[in-house]
Amino acid sequence: MGYDNDIQRLAGEIKKGDKKSEKALFNILIVRFQYLAKKRIKGEDARDIAMEACQTVIEKYDSINFEDERFEFWALKILRNKIGNYLQKKKTMANNLGVRIDSEYVPMVENRASKPELKLTIEQCLRKIIEGFPKYARVLNLVHLGYKTDEICERMQIKSSYYYVLLQRCRAMMAKCLDEGAIR
Repeated sequence: MGYDNDIQRLAGEIKKGDKKSEKALFNILIVRFQYLAKKRIKGEDARDIAMEACQTVIEKYDSINFEDERFEFWALKILRNKIGNYLQKKKTMANNLGVRIDSEYVPMVENRASKPELKLTIEQCLRKIIEGFPKYARVLNLVHLGYKTDEICERMQIKSSYYYVLLQRCRAMMAKCLDEGAIR
């Protein structure tokens, strides 16, 4: 009960312009948001989604009348929407990737294997890269989700030149893996 009252009290103080309360509230929310996001999303993406949700809360809290709605419920709704959007986008991109594998990539390498075998080989190669190189996996996931280069570099706190190096290494590993055939 004290936790809820703290959040509501801090939200009220922020409305009055108290910057210390804003920082305190952000610190409470980020911990709570990361905990909740990790229940639905794995790895660094959970932290990123939690940070995005907190940023949205801080940007938009001035426009909400908290007499009609409790601050905590409103903030959690933002997090829930961010998580839902992330999961939907990931699902859509996964479906699109499957379509591209069948329609775009297969004709170029049809002499290597039939479509199901090629799809399995691609999945195995991606799995090998993801399991062995978490940083590469994160770059691939963010690219796959449609983030732009500058957004990825900011999220991963890397320079764009290193981002391109990571992508090139992923491509080289993928090409080598496909040339070698099935893994495992």
